[in-house]
Amino acid sequence: TTYNRSCVIINPVRDAISAWFREKLVPLSPEYIQGWVAAIAKNTNFSEAAKSGVLMSGIVETQRTTAALTRAAARGALSVRNAKDVLTFLPRLIREANIVAERATRIGTYLKLRNKGVNKLEAAIRARDVTVDFAKSGNTMRLINQIIPFSNASLQGSANLLRTIRSNPKWAIAAS
Repeated sequence: TTYNRSCVIINPVRDAISAWFREKLVPLSPEYIQGWVAAIAKNTNFSEAAKSGVLMSGIVETQRTTAALTRAAARGALSVRNAKDVLTFLPRLIREANIVAERATRIGTYLKLRNKGVNKLEAAIRARDVTVDFAKSGNTMRLINQIIPFSNASLQGSANLLRTIRSNPKWAIAAS
């Protein structure tokens, strides 16, 4: 999905709906916009979210440490230095757009929760859970995921939905 150009459109819409449903993060609210700005500009909000572990739940970030994420963020824009960079520019651009889209909603949620006074750890956990947390799985699920790709993502998405319905049934009915 990282290199899928249609996910650049589909995933942000899905994540915005999920964040609205789970944490009442209104699309185009100040925190939502700040999340997008942070994901693109890699500003201080980005750094705080990265250090808190918010970004470690993405499909790409699950393979990186917080230090590696910070180093990758410092590199900045895509560069073109040789013929290989020219040939791979479009796939790299799609990959980066998908990563930004995945991060933006989580950072926006984290910022909203921090503004409400939620402590950093709880805000980070809830921001990771606002969409599918790809890092959440046990040994058995990792094995199943190798056999049936994205089965963990499906399971985590369903678990998120059920948790939301259980914790706030009136909101779930109103939102649907």
